[in-house]
Amino acid sequence: MDRGLLTMYLPAAALGPNWETDVGQAGYFWARIVIADRYRGIAFQADEPGYPSDLVELICEVHLRDTLGLRDGDSITFRIVAG
Repeated sequence: MDRGLLTMYLPAAALGPNWETDVGQAGYFWARIVIADRYRGIAFQADEPGYPSDLVELICEVHLRDTLGLRDGDSITFRIVAG
């Protein structure tokens, strides 16, 4: 995912004074999303050296694996919501 599309940035210092030192992540790029045209969620990527640009983590209001019957490696669609 193009991080330029993600709308927000949360610096590690906002999470805790030692967050970056402890986990090696300077912060997180994130955006509000809609998953599978139905479920609200957040997509995020860690700001760290070597973090894969095509890896996006999703947090959702429902358990996606159960709700959509997903398994490792399955595809899922989502769209970024403005604002």
